[in-house]
Amino acid sequence: MTYQFSSRKRRPEKTLPVSLAEPESTAREGHWNHAAKRDLLEQISNFLLHHDLPLDARNLSFAHTIFSGDDLSLTRKVVDREEAGEAICQHWLEQVAQEHAETKRDDPSLERVIDQIERAVVSFADTTAAAQSENDEAQDAMQKHVDEANIGGISAEQVLKLSGAVLTTLNRIEKSMQRSQDETLHLRAQLDKARIEANCDHLTGLPNRRAFEQTLEQFHRQAVANSEPLFVAICDVDKFKRINDTFGHEAGDRMLRAIAGVLQRYASPDCFVARHGGEEFIMLIRKQTAQEAFDCLDLARRELAARKFVARRNKQAIGKVTFSAGIADVFASENPREALAAADAALYRAKNEGRNRIIQAG
Repeated sequence: MTYQFSSRKRRPEKTLPVSLAEPESTAREGHWNHAAKRDLLEQISNFLLHHDLPLDARNLSFAHTIFSGDDLSLTRKVVDREEAGEAICQHWLEQVAQEHAETKRDDPSLERVIDQIERAVVSFADTTAAAQSENDEAQDAMQKHVDEANIGGISAEQVLKLSGAVLTTLNRIEKSMQRSQDETLHLRAQLDKARIEANCDHLTGLPNRRAFEQTLEQFHRQAVANSEPLFVAICDVDKFKRINDTFGHEAGDRMLRAIAGVLQRYASPDCFVARHGGEEFIMLIRKQTAQEAFDCLDLARRELAARKFVARRNKQAIGKVTFSAGIADVFASENPREALAAADAALYRAKNEGRNRIIQAG
C-alpha cells in the first residue's frame, strides 16, 4: 500500500536569485501548498485504486476528507478498519458516510440561536418599517398644513394649531426612532451572544471545534508572518468508554469537565485549548520551543493523573483518569491539516504504547 496517514517532512526549498525571490513567508507557503496538493492527490488516488472503489464524486470527496485532515474521526475509522484487516468496500463507505452526515447535523443549540437572531431581525425590520410609515404620515400631515396656510391668510389660531401638529408629529417620530434604536442595540447584543454560543462547547465551557478551526487559521497566519514556532496537540481520554459504561454518562460528563478544567489552567493568549469532540481535546501552542510545548502539555497530563475521582451517585471509586496525547510541529508538515494528522498518528502511538503519555510526532 503506497498511501499513508502520517505527515511527511518538508521538502527542500529551491533557492531563487535575490532579485527574483518572493518574500520568504509567501514563497514558503506557496511551495508547501503545491507539494501538499500533489501528495494529497496521490494519496486519494492510491486509496481508491487499492480498495478498487469507483472514481466517482462521492468517493473522491470522502477520500479527500480522510487524507486532508478535515475530519480526524473519519480518518480514524478508516485506520481502525484497516488495522483490523477488514475490507473497505463501497457498502461500508456509504454506511460510514451516512453515519457521518447524521452526526454532522447542526447542533440544536446553534439552531436555537439562529432562530432567535431571525426573530430579532424580523422584529427590527417591522419596527423600522413602522417608523418609516409614521415618518411618511407626518410629512403628509405637515404638507397638508402648509398647503392650508398658503391658501389665503392665516390666523394666530391656525398658527398655533399648525405648531401643535408639528410638535405632536415630531414626538411620534422620535419615539418610533427610539424603538428602532433599542431594537438595534438588542439585535447587536443577541449577535454578540450568538457569536459566543456558536463557538462554545456547552458541556465543558471550552471553545468548540468551530472556534478551533478559526484559531488554527489565525495562529498559523501569525506564526508564518512572525516566523514563530507553532505546535498542535490532540488529547484523548484513556478508556473513557469504560467510565461511561461502569459509572454512567453523568460521571463521564463530569470527567470531561474536570479534564477541561485542568487543560484550561494552561490556556493563555499563546496557548489555545478547545474540545474537539467526544472525549478529545486539542491545543495550539505558539511562541514556545518543542520542549516547552511538550512540557506544558505534560504538566497538564501529570496534574490530571495525580487526581482520584469518586462517582457521586454511589460514592464508588472511579480512580485515576488519564489522557494520552500526540503533539506535532505545524511547520514540520506541509500544511496545518497534515500537522493535525501527524498529531493524531502520534496520539495513536501513545495509546498503543500504554496510554497516559505524550508522543512527539516525527
